[in-house]
Amino acid sequence: MPLDFDLIEKGFMETLRPQPAFAGWKKKRKRCLWRALGDVEQGVELLRYQASFENRQLVSLALYASVPYEREWPVYVPQEVWHKGRLFRRAYLVPEQGLVDEPTFASGASVALTSQEELASWLATLPADIDQHVAPWFKQYDTLEAASYEYQIPRWRLQEAGLIPRTPGS
Repeated sequence: MPLDFDLIEKGFMETLRPQPAFAGWKKKRKRCLWRALGDVEQGVELLRYQASFENRQLVSLALYASVPYEREWPVYVPQEVWHKGRLFRRAYLVPEQGLVDEPTFASGASVALTSQEELASWLATLPADIDQHVAPWFKQYDTLEAASYEYQIPRWRLQEAGLIPRTPGS
């Protein structure tokens, strides 16, 4: 039986909205909650991946904290890092384990949902994960000083652009 993504979105928002960690947060689009703390913006979002199809939905819970950061970059910087004048910190929830930096299958952050029972099981883990992992992460990055950082462009991007010489073996 196909698992409708609208059912996942609805269950996700119904699980997040009553959580004390998200009291006062605003809804942004169908599957994102957001708030501003001065210059710091924080959000939690349900991501759906392209490998999803009607009887298997790949999803993850993504967190972000962003700060204003105007800069001219000499090479392409991914939108996950910098977008529209804001620098982002991101984390992804691995159910019942904690947060990771990338939403890969290997990290455990991407969850494959194939039935309503799996959806119900995943949603049941969210309140405890929010209290244990998500809320402390947001608290850690609730000021401009804490959320700011200096992004280092990967060496390989600079080499590809010809801005630094290639080293042997790279």
